[in-house]
Amino acid sequence: MPKAIVVNKENELNRETHYLLIVDASSSMSPLTKSTISGVNEQIDSIKQLEKEHPNQSYYMSFIHFNNVVTVEYTDRPAGALENISEKNYNCNGMTALLDAIGVGVRDLNQKISDKVSSGLATAVVVIITDGEENSSIEFDGKKVKSMIEELQETKNWTFTFVGANIDSISTAKNYGINVNNVMQFSADEISNQKVYRSMSKSFKTRAMSMDDGSYKSDVFLSDDDKDVTSK
Repeated sequence: MPKAIVVNKENELNRETHYLLIVDASSSMSPLTKSTISGVNEQIDSIKQLEKEHPNQSYYMSFIHFNNVVTVEYTDRPAGALENISEKNYNCNGMTALLDAIGVGVRDLNQKISDKVSSGLATAVVVIITDGEENSSIEFDGKKVKSMIEELQETKNWTFTFVGANIDSISTAKNYGINVNNVMQFSADEISNQKVYRSMSKSFKTRAMSMDDGSYKSDVFLSDDDKDVTSK
């Protein structure tokens, strides 16, 4: 297992952040198509801006969406090469292969960056957004995904955040081995969905500042105010 990074002001390494965004595109997400596209583009813009504001940090992004099929739009693309998405990249139908999406995304990213992580050059952030329960995965089951997440999370170099609607997000996150400090509940409506992406952008800004000042902790990504963005 890779050793955890000790991040402090004396650490002169060029700190890389590798961001994996996994978004549900099953049929139930169809009413949220517009706000999801807008939200993903907001994430892309935020990542680009963070790299400008924090020149000692560099950012890479992977984007996956899923229904009963996992679609990898791109893996570990540098911030400067990111382009906004449209309905050509994201449209909703089918069922929910949530476990396959997590398994494929995390496995592929880990294969690309494991050497950088173990040598202290990189950390990873994974954000999983779904409005329903797993119902159609083939390659990965809950046990396999939980084992993978727990092993990576224990290194203190991988942060996993689970965002759910219409389900018990905390229980689901526990079943997948995700730290419950990084769980968000949202409502399956456009206003709440927009809040999800705003909260993620805010969390990345806070994280970037903590990496600059040496206070970064992988188990704290969401603020308490952002753990429930449901419509009330």
